[in-house]
Amino acid sequence: MVDLISSCLCAATTFRDFERNGLQVRECQSCGALHQHVGMSLDQYADWYRRQYHDGHYTHSFDHDREVARKRLDAYRIPAGARLLDVGCANGAFVVEAYARGVDAFGQDLAAEVSMVPDRTYSAALDAVHFPAD
Repeated sequence: MVDLISSCLCAATTFRDFERNGLQVRECQSCGALHQHVGMSLDQYADWYRRQYHDGHYTHSFDHDREVARKRLDAYRIPAGARLLDVGCANGAFVVEAYARGVDAFGQDLAAEVSMVPDRTYSAALDAVHFPAD
């Protein structure tokens, strides 16, 4: 089986595996980045996420997530007119709130639930999405 994390964002391929808080974790031996080690191939992970993540693992409501998005946007101080891509946007609440503040926001997620914001979010793998130019 091909592991989901076969290389780090820094392109290194050597990891130290350990457990932290009940989760299997990989630490990049080059840059020190930590990744959750799920022990699935990318295809298996995408399939699990599409089918099971929103069936009990993710329990926040759209209203709750939009409230959190307001706080995050206040903290980030993203100005109106900025462009934003929320990778892993879940239900799209952050995209909705950012767009309401004048940010040119888009989102991507593997799960179908992002259809709550059909003109600003895409339900597909990131490399399969064709965002507007620029």
